Amino acid sequence: MDGVISRPGNRDKSVVRVKSPPGRRETTVSWVVMGTLAVIAIGLLIRQSNYDPTLFVPRVLEAQAPGEGVPEALSSSDFSGFVPEEMSMLSPLEGFSPDTLSEKINGKAELYLSAGFLSLRCQRFASLIDPPSWMEVFVYDMGTLHQAFAVYSTQRREEAMPLDLTLFSYKTKNALFWVHGRYYVEIIASVPSEAMMGSMLSFGKKFVSKTSVEEHGIDELALFPRDRLEEASIAFLVSDAFGFADLKNVFMARYDMEGEALTAFLSRKEDPAEADRVMGAYQAFLLENGGTAVPLSADFTSGSLVQILDTFELIFRHDRYVAGVHEAETQKTAEKLALMLKRHLAKAAQ
Repeated sequence: MDGVISRPGNRDKSVVRVKSPPGRRETTVSWVVMGTLAVIAIGLLIRQSNYDPTLFVPRVLEAQAPGEGVPEALSSSDFSGFVPEEMSMLSPLEGFSPDTLSEKINGKAELYLSAGFLSLRCQRFASLIDPPSWMEVFVYDMGTLHQAFAVYSTQRREEAMPLDLTLFSYKTKNALFWVHGRYYVEIIASVPSEAMMGSMLSFGKKFVSKTSVEEHGIDELALFPRDRLEEASIAFLVSDAFGFADLKNVFMARYDMEGEALTAFLSRKEDPAEADRVMGAYQAFLLENGGTAVPLSADFTSGSLVQILDTFELIFRHDRYVAGVHEAETQKTAEKLALMLKRHLAKAAQ
């Protein structure tokens, strides 16, 4: 223990504290601690010398036989058959299921899951021309063409530029996006460049030509009148359209009506009775949430018109379709667009 010695002749009676030599117990504890640290250091050195890099690579998708959850058209162990000569494999193929999708695209997983997502396969490739540059390929199996179109159309980039790769495809400065049958595909480059765009397009063309699919077109797209339609705005909502849980499988498109932007929508049901039920339920939903029923004018005599906040919702049934106009600024434009849509549906049914 410490000792205290008074300094002679010191009037303020200050003291000097003297450290006593460590006792036997303290010495023993010190040696034990030092020995333990030495053992830990040796263990770390051994662990580093036996480092296994395979423990720190992404989740690799094991090869599966056709029929075991991976479509036969994409049953190869990687995407090497689609890769142009100027690219080399940078990472192994990764695979994600509905249970693990959020590990890869946290924040967007729910969009895919609600649309019927089955699996994701992705892989990175490096440029041999410009080694620091690379691209990552994402292939989402959405089960059907409609479901692939749903995720493609609802997150279309504002800077999208037309592309003729498939019926549904576009590009941005550093990426490609397209639908091919049941697959929704994205390729994202680390940097925008002509060389990388060329490589991505080459990959896309090989993927489309070598990947067989059953579905190629969506009939419902032809049900929208073309006059004043913004073609790129057509989208498909699998569920919860406009916040209403019972309004499912809805196509919608944006129109410019006399300088006003508004949305037309339609949804095919099993039969007219089901269409009537959904139409009535949606009207009740709007009224329960603060809407007010408004009489229709003589120009449009069927359906229901609801004013909610500062916009109008017009709903009608044509055969087995529930259709209408969403969030119109005025009753006049809502009825005008609804009449165009109704006449076009009638014409398409002939």
